[in-house]
Amino acid sequence: MPRAPRYTAEQLAVAVAESGSWRGVLRHLGLASTSSSAIRTARRQAEGAGLDYSHFVRPRRVTDTHLRSALDDANSWSEVSARLGLGADSERRLKAHAQRLGIDTAHLLTDSLTTGTGRPASQPELNNLRHAAPLLAAASLRMRGHHVSWPLEPARYDLLADLGGEIVRVQVKTTTHQQQGRWTVWLSSTSPTRTVYADDEVDAFYVIDGDMTHYWLPLERVAGYQAVALTAYSDCVLDSSPA
Repeated sequence: MPRAPRYTAEQLAVAVAESGSWRGVLRHLGLASTSSSAIRTARRQAEGAGLDYSHFVRPRRVTDTHLRSALDDANSWSEVSARLGLGADSERRLKAHAQRLGIDTAHLLTDSLTTGTGRPASQPELNNLRHAAPLLAAASLRMRGHHVSWPLEPARYDLLADLGGEIVRVQVKTTTHQQQGRWTVWLSSTSPTRTVYADDEVDAFYVIDGDMTHYWLPLERVAGYQAVALTAYSDCVLDSSPA
């Protein structure tokens, strides 16, 4: 008998929406991404729930000829990945392939901060948005003249903003996946189960979507919702958000 998955249907839905591959889904769920049986289970559960995973990057076999051609024409590893139709997480595999072929790749910039050149990667990647969002939100608020501080210990909010003497607890959320052409963002937490935020935990959500549009959603506008479509909150868009 197949072993029951160690995650809820809601946790799987979030992982599928925010990942680009089945291995990414497993990493999002805190599982070993190398387990083929876990991948089969997650896919079976997702298909049974009708989850859309058409945004996943399909694996592609890279031949020696393809790699040599991509390396000749590219200036960075992100460009190599793009030319080969691969995701941003393929850099390590491509580097190992190039090393086996004895190809000189010293002219390429790495996708992380480079060593030796002192230059960052040429293009930002949306798969980094979730990690960068609190800093982007803090910078945006500070540019508007509001002082920002961070909790010293884990809290249900990500940062505190001083809005003219009113201290507001802000939870930062992102979305990089669209459903029917609309950005949909989860406004709930997933550990240990999906839970909405209460008014004694946060006061507002700072949301950044895949178009780098910034939203300020007061809790009273979205209280009780696990997820919302951002098209319904166009009045909450922050103009000229630093990105």
